Amino acid sequence: MRITKKQLKRIIREEHSRILKEYDPAAQGMAAAQRESQGAPDFGHLAKRVNNVAIELDEILQYAEDSLIENDNGSLARDMEDLMNSAYSLASAFDSLSENQ
Repeated sequence: MRITKKQLKRIIREEHSRILKEYDPAAQGMAAAQRESQGAPDFGHLAKRVNNVAIELDEILQYAEDSLIENDNGSLARDMEDLMNSAYSLASAFDSLSENQ
């Protein structure tokens, strides 16, 4: 069975989202409170929020992509995909920072 590049990207995004959702909320809450008292941002929380934005962008793109391409707005579809991929990258960066805290 072959999968397309688009399907592979979607699988990767879904797995990334699943991993971010697997955080232990109690442990994250205690760690967040400790970091806040030290004045450091909660990167895990930021990772989740940015990831949620990326998911929303992905859903918008899924809804509008074919229509945009049909109406000669392929560059807009590519820009939306780039924005979504950047959001996922940012979420990954925040996630990495949270692991180092």
